[in-house]
Amino acid sequence: MKRNIMKRRNRPVWIAVLLAALCVLTGAAAERDPNALLEDNLKITDSIRELFREDGLIDTQKIRVENAGIAVTLDECVADARHIRAAFRVSGVMIPDEEQPLFDGIRIVVPGLDNDGEAASAGFINWVEDRRIVWNDAGGDATFFFACYTDQEGFSFAGKEITVTLEKLVYSRYGGEDKVVADGKWEFSWELHCTEKERQLAGLELEVPETRAVLTDLAIAPMHMAASLVVPGYFDGEAPYITGVVMQDGTAVTGMMESTSMSPQDRKKATCSHVYFFNRVIDPDQVAALLFTNELWDRGTTVTVPLPAAR
Repeated sequence: MKRNIMKRRNRPVWIAVLLAALCVLTGAAAERDPNALLEDNLKITDSIRELFREDGLIDTQKIRVENAGIAVTLDECVADARHIRAAFRVSGVMIPDEEQPLFDGIRIVVPGLDNDGEAASAGFINWVEDRRIVWNDAGGDATFFFACYTDQEGFSFAGKEITVTLEKLVYSRYGGEDKVVADGKWEFSWELHCTEKERQLAGLELEVPETRAVLTDLAIAPMHMAASLVVPGYFDGEAPYITGVVMQDGTAVTGMMESTSMSPQDRKKATCSHVYFFNRVIDPDQVAALLFTNELWDRGTTVTVPLPAAR
């Protein structure tokens, strides 16, 4: 059953970081515990759960805030050093199928995190049941998600206190005035217990076929990846684009988010770096290859670049 995120469009929201598209969520039936939604979306397997059991990847502490007749509960947070996703349970409102719920104000603050280069997206999920849109699960709760990620050099979410403020629950009216459901404020603060596990591959000198690029350095984490390349044609628009990774079992993980356009580090040497964010949690040691394309917009021809085996 496909679940979707509804988020405001063509209108600014109160948020400390830039908005970007969050991938479509997939989950089980409406009677499923909302705690499982985030794990379903990130495809957290039992082996991944066991691998990161001691690393703090999955935080299931509960924080409940009540205001204006609505209770919002932090249910679960999944994070590595650069990428956070969290799920909140919203209780006290039954959302009609024709409505589009939104928090009119969303603010995410993490000490030391600059505004430039960060991105976040947020929204409620829905699914289709008996040909109608459903927002509430069998227990009467709705589920709200947010994602926050950064390519800020030298920054890590680990050990930082995050503050998430949600304001005014509304039903969005495109082209008209929103309907206020609850004029309240819900604020959450907690310490991010996230994994800093990372597979470092330096001095690679791996040529990317059908391009003039050479992959020099790579860092792979459970929820993001940073790559550095020497690209002689970069300033002529010839930078290749990483579209995914291939795991040792042959599974291709694609649909990654990119931080910003590739940032040049040295114009004379034509080096550039980029940070990508996975739409699932992976084991960095199981990544066997990268998938590249030589065209950014139409994706061009995909080529595979094998990586040295993990030690």
